[in-house]
Amino acid sequence: MKTFHLALGVLAAAVSAVQPFAQIPNIGPVGEIKREQTGFQFTEGPASDLQGNVYFSDVQRNRIHKLDTQGVLTTFLENQPSVNGLMFDPRGRLIACQTGRIVAIDIVTKEVTVLASQFENTNFQGPNDLAVDRQGNVYFSDRTGGGVFFIAADRTVKRLFNNLAQPNGVLLSVDEKTLYVLYNQPNLAAFPLSAPGQLGEPKLFPLQGAGGGDGMTLDTQGNLYVTRPNGVQVLKPTGESLGLITFQEAPSNCTFGGADMKTLFVTARTSVYSAKMQTIGHRLIGNTASLSAASFAANVPLARDSIVSLFGNGLAATTQAAATVPLPTTLAGTTVQVVDSAGAERTAALFFVSPTQINYHLPPALADGPATIVVTAANGSIFTESTRLAATGPGLFSVNGNGQGPAAAVLLRVKANNEQQYEPVVRFDPVQNRWLAVPIEFGAAGEQLFLILFATGARNLDSQASASITLGGVLANIAFIGAQVGLIGVEQVNVAVPRTLAGRGEVDVVLTVGTQASNAVTINFK
Repeated sequence: MKTFHLALGVLAAAVSAVQPFAQIPNIGPVGEIKREQTGFQFTEGPASDLQGNVYFSDVQRNRIHKLDTQGVLTTFLENQPSVNGLMFDPRGRLIACQTGRIVAIDIVTKEVTVLASQFENTNFQGPNDLAVDRQGNVYFSDRTGGGVFFIAADRTVKRLFNNLAQPNGVLLSVDEKTLYVLYNQPNLAAFPLSAPGQLGEPKLFPLQGAGGGDGMTLDTQGNLYVTRPNGVQVLKPTGESLGLITFQEAPSNCTFGGADMKTLFVTARTSVYSAKMQTIGHRLIGNTASLSAASFAANVPLARDSIVSLFGNGLAATTQAAATVPLPTTLAGTTVQVVDSAGAERTAALFFVSPTQINYHLPPALADGPATIVVTAANGSIFTESTRLAATGPGLFSVNGNGQGPAAAVLLRVKANNEQQYEPVVRFDPVQNRWLAVPIEFGAAGEQLFLILFATGARNLDSQASASITLGGVLANIAFIGAQVGLIGVEQVNVAVPRTLAGRGEVDVVLTVGTQASNAVTINFK
């Protein structure tokens, strides 16, 4: 069988010389505000995960929903009593305010663990909003009980204060040296923190209009986004107002999300809205997380000689992409080093760096097992992360760049006379603003179809026989799997398409190497 090698195309978006109107200069939004989903009873507590998916609560219906980076809505968890504020902790658990308690939810198993339900033998009444620091400590407000509390990582609880009427939104500054608290007055209280759970005297920042604020978030510059009855007010870290972003419904809370953290998501009564911003959101998750740049799957080993995406905060002073090959080991003053289980230290080659994300090539000459990732930024900040390395850990690239939806792939059609023709398997729909899988026609009986997929983490095979692939659950023949010529860390997988898939419509594609299955991407068969 002939081996087909095809370079990945580069999709470039043309940028008009005339920039869209920004409601607040240098902040946003840019373009129209979009109502992503509606039909809820009362939306609250939006929280984004490392991939930029947004989780939010429908308080009175006791549900948590997930809105993924493609705008697809699912119900994540039900029967969560009056679930309100949400935020991820450094372990990747979703921390939630519920009636009378603070809980931690395992994203994979959905197991719910109670972190705290009382202070000094008195039950909490109405936990409302929360913030989690890099050590996993939790700050939360009990709006009904009238206090703000601190749950240490060892689950000991203390009350920070109870002298603000109906405390509501809570948030930590970018450097975690200030605790912001909203309450039933048109002010924002900013408490200095000398240590986790150790408050000083607050400063009061006046808010626009009457009444108190509800929820809030912040960008990488430390600007605050505070939900008000008539919109989202943006404040400098020092309290000066930059302006107001208005919405169709009264906002309750907000967070940044999306793959690039440049979309502001706002929960507002019966709906969830999104606004594209010029600013980058501060990722409200402690530490860093390295994931396959294809699958973005959590809790799986990283494959040697693969492409990895690392997420965090303050990773680089600016955004910079590699412009040369071989790839540089320093971009914008940032470096990434990997220490393996044998104590060997290797410097990773860098594709891209930004304040919240680094894409790097994991060196091939590393030992399997526990490893430490060390990021050093230009300002001297050091971030460390524990992970595990393995020979393989397959991930399939999607055209969306988030490991979900239509495959980053191309179709090769070999006609009866051996004429070869490449065809796209995706198209961009400007109306839906999303990529769609193009239905593949099988053609005449003598034609052969080969699906050419792109992966990372799938090259260190014992043999080609140790890899398998399914299309819609049907086992297909892998004609070739190996390094893609000219693309660092990328594998090409050529798959003979069985004609039995005709008429199946959209199906999942899953690559398995050894016992490790990849993420599922989609293809459409007419």
